[in-house]
Amino acid sequence: MRIDLNEAKEGMIILADVYDEYGKILLSSGVRLSNKLINRLKKEKVIEIDVREQDAPKKRFEYFEEEEEIENSKVELKKFGRPEVKEKVTENCNKLEDIIKKLFLNNNVDVAKRKTIIASVVKFIKQNFNKDIIYILEYITKDRIIEGQLYYHSLNVAILSYTIGKWLKYTDKQLDTLIVAALFHDIGKIKIPEEILNKEERLLDNEYEIIMSHAKETENIMKEFGCFSKETIEAASFHHERSDGSGYPNKLNGNEINEYSKIIAVADIFDALTSKKAYREKYNSFKALEIIDNYSYSKLDNKITKLFITKFFEIYLGQGVELNDSTKAKIIRLNSNEITRPLLATTDGQIIDLALRKELEIQKFL
Repeated sequence: MRIDLNEAKEGMIILADVYDEYGKILLSSGVRLSNKLINRLKKEKVIEIDVREQDAPKKRFEYFEEEEEIENSKVELKKFGRPEVKEKVTENCNKLEDIIKKLFLNNNVDVAKRKTIIASVVKFIKQNFNKDIIYILEYITKDRIIEGQLYYHSLNVAILSYTIGKWLKYTDKQLDTLIVAALFHDIGKIKIPEEILNKEERLLDNEYEIIMSHAKETENIMKEFGCFSKETIEAASFHHERSDGSGYPNKLNGNEINEYSKIIAVADIFDALTSKKAYREKYNSFKALEIIDNYSYSKLDNKITKLFITKFFEIYLGQGVELNDSTKAKIIRLNSNEITRPLLATTDGQIIDLALRKELEIQKFL
């Protein structure tokens, strides 16, 4: 069961790994809580954890009103199709990556020309990434080399932010602001030495300070460009601010952070977690969503994270998946209590309740 950390008691067993917002494991599943560990999680500003009492009976989650018999019937797994659409999405993304790279690095472009290029990129995204979300998500989470990560990360975050903005029913003007801010949210990293950005070992305190400076550098560069509104600059440079005041550069709280930045924060973390880094392998989409869900009530905006996770699983409802024990199944129903652990049906008609089977995880789509 998921509980507020303040309700945690010594002796409870951790059911699911506890992560910080960037994928670092704080506590592994199976660990028995002590008061010392509970205090450690509080210091890390963890809000909720999945636990069980020792020898506690398992509880049903809210999939069915009663303990009913489920008719066994074979399930046909749905796989990705329409390769021509997938190919077009990939082609469009590759085009934009090249444009963004030139836009970031070419200092000889005047303001008018830069505005024209940015407007064309925004228009291109709105025209070409307004449907076929399933293929866009597959493209965004595919394996990539670490070199040049800034450019495709910027594109990924812009596309994800645009998608969230549409789900929130943003106006065209709001979507324009959101896309531009998301495209430039990390431009300050061009000022950070590559050896720090791509360091495989744990960052030293002074190196982490340098990494954090990219938020302020983003603000400075966007001001120098001379073609962004104050609202757009703040939306981009505040994407590392957190609702609990633990973020940077200004340690803003909740309502002090504009909604654009809150959207970009979710998109930024999702893309970062599903990308390979110099210091770790990538997480699959489901593990990334679990980590984001864990911060829904503390660091990230609850409305945005719940919308993002719910829409993600609605898109994949009916899709075939493979679990960490190689079982193949189909997502058949979402769990209102634990969105990231849906109900599955296997090819031979067996029902798997991931909310109860904590040892099982979705590894990939079929």
